[in-house]
Amino acid sequence: QGRFCVAQKTIPTGTVIFQDEGITPFLNPDDKETQSDFCLFCMKPIENNPFPCYTCNSVVYCSPKCRVQSEESFHKYTCTIGISRIRKLDRKDWFKIFSSLNVILSKPVSYWIQNKEELLKQNNTDSCDEPTCVENEKDRIQHLFNMVTHEEEISQSTRAKH
Repeated sequence: QGRFCVAQKTIPTGTVIFQDEGITPFLNPDDKETQSDFCLFCMKPIENNPFPCYTCNSVVYCSPKCRVQSEESFHKYTCTIGISRIRKLDRKDWFKIFSSLNVILSKPVSYWIQNKEELLKQNNTDSCDEPTCVENEKDRIQHLFNMVTHEEEISQSTRAKH
């Protein structure tokens, strides 16, 4: 389901074929219990002496530098409503909701208001032979908005749960 690529030639083991910085970190969506085992900012495992968020204590960092960078960017928004604390209480299948919330909360409200029309405009990507280049963060978010949703395949009862 969804979009995929088919290689036209054999790709040797270990070859990097794609790299993406992502929009916002989201640790262990299928295993909320190990959320505190990794730095929220750089995603590296916490070896020893974690550095917790000064405000919520629900997330940890591997260094003071990662803590400062995180708290100056996306975590200042997610921390305000306690998204990481709520994540630790949720059911396993809620990670889809938290993934979406993490993207929304990665930017201030003014960003979404300012870019609303452009982001909601659906680009027809079905006729493209190759994906378009991502040149900036706004392009990355636009690609996310244009992803295949398979909405017609989701039952009403499943939608109600989410």
